[in-house]
Amino acid sequence: MSLYSQYKHLIGKPYVDGTDDCYGTVRAYYRDVYSMELQNYARSVDFFLAGINILTEYFTDEGFRAVDTSLNKLLVGDGLLMSVASRSGTINH
Repeated sequence: MSLYSQYKHLIGKPYVDGTDDCYGTVRAYYRDVYSMELQNYARSVDFFLAGINILTEYFTDEGFRAVDTSLNKLLVGDGLLMSVASRSGTINH
């Protein structure tokens, strides 16, 4: 069974802030694949506008750690945190 067929239920879901947003999809993926229950942290929609980098803190609290590696060395299950359309450059996805 392909990776796509196993997790296609996560593709095309309607966006709902706080539940079915980018973090909600990550939570569902880690739950379905690794049986990991990541906490659903409270966060405002525009936390990154204030320059608050909560995602790095939350993922650290969940046991993830930052590593410096090239993109071609990423493995299935590795996560990427990035800044998307954030004027402050704060990580928001």
